[in-house]
Amino acid sequence: MKSSFMEPVDRLTSRIKKKDTWFQKALPPGLRVAVTPRHLATSDSYNLLMYSFRLAHNTISYMVKQGCMVIVAEYSKEVFNIPTASDEWRGAAELFNIRWYNSIVLMALVDADYKFMWVNVGSPGSCSDVQIWNDCDLRDHIVPDRISWPQPDHMMTGTPHTT
Repeated sequence: MKSSFMEPVDRLTSRIKKKDTWFQKALPPGLRVAVTPRHLATSDSYNLLMYSFRLAHNTISYMVKQGCMVIVAEYSKEVFNIPTASDEWRGAAELFNIRWYNSIVLMALVDADYKFMWVNVGSPGSCSDVQIWNDCDLRDHIVPDRISWPQPDHMMTGTPHTT
């Protein structure tokens, strides 16, 4: 079974692999694939990624641009469905908020083991936090104190650290 990282590396290698020259060795495809999702997921600047990947910021800039084009080219037939009917276009437009950001807010409550206890998905990204909080059903239970919260307890054993 392939790891979740190796599947895109294998699929994208033929599109992003560069040849070694007499001047320098080409960067490995795995590194080239790793840079783009890291930048997209974290929104880290190229200067910050420069220290994580030990690459120049201008190299990272080129790799992110190329990586986005390669990902779209490789996965577009499987993932991106272009609407064809007017009602499909209306549905797509509802996801595109006033500021032209394609965003949907996810609000979740998790326990100490990072297991989801409650999830609210679907508020448009143009809504403020207060609007989403005021409309969510979790607020309807927390504000009037209808949830039976556990009693406060010490999280650590032993003596507290003093400075």
